[in-house]
Amino acid sequence: MSPLRRLSYLIRSRLKRWFPRPYRWLRRFLSPYWWPIPQLWRSCAGRVSSGPFQGMLYLPEVEGSRLAPKLLGSYECELHPVIEKILEARPSLVVDIGCGEGYYAVGLARALPEARVVAYDISAEARRLCSQLAALNQVGLEIRGHCDLNELSQFDLKGALIFCDCEGAELELLRPDRLPGLAQATVVVETHDCILPGITAQLQARFKTTHQLEWLPVQARRAEDYPILATLSPLLQRFALAERSEEQAWGYFVPDPDQAVSS
Repeated sequence: MSPLRRLSYLIRSRLKRWFPRPYRWLRRFLSPYWWPIPQLWRSCAGRVSSGPFQGMLYLPEVEGSRLAPKLLGSYECELHPVIEKILEARPSLVVDIGCGEGYYAVGLARALPEARVVAYDISAEARRLCSQLAALNQVGLEIRGHCDLNELSQFDLKGALIFCDCEGAELELLRPDRLPGLAQATVVVETHDCILPGITAQLQARFKTTHQLEWLPVQARRAEDYPILATLSPLLQRFALAERSEEQAWGYFVPDPDQAVSS
């Protein structure tokens, strides 16, 4: 990513954090990515229309992302096979760091009713929306603010899921040298080399001896995969499917069973 794009990303992320409501309303008026929302909302009746969280009731607001892909179910579709594997594994503990308005925290709580789900976000607005989304879907969550190694050390991480999308803070939180329990946890992490160059390589080095690592390539979004888009113009279909443009990657780290046997 160029220095100019990185600066733009940092400025926007700070504005979203410091002035969440004015930023959100300004974005609604100025951004074409909101243009498909009224028609989509009517078509899907305010629910996620496909994907692993299909049927989840949703809010007309989001925090730090775009609403249309979540209503479509196309949001971060690279993770859909991973989510299915997680649901099959049925972890008893899910820790979502950087939960936003709760797409993953509430979605996983709906699909894993017996799991303890703890959602963190430093944004008070995100926590407010996450609480609303949980109530709307009648699921129980523990919603907290700042997450650090002391917080994570309170959990028994054996067999847990750590879901981490925290704008570069993953470098400070995913520290198996200081939190040995991470060696027994499944980790899904979005890395932000656009904020901290080299972070993906550093995390790979940290987990390569204890986990099987998979990096998920970006997938193309096709309007024909989402029948609900059929009534929209090609231009609105494009805006509805668009997600963030920053250079980011998803990693899926599963504890290596051979490592567990040898230890």
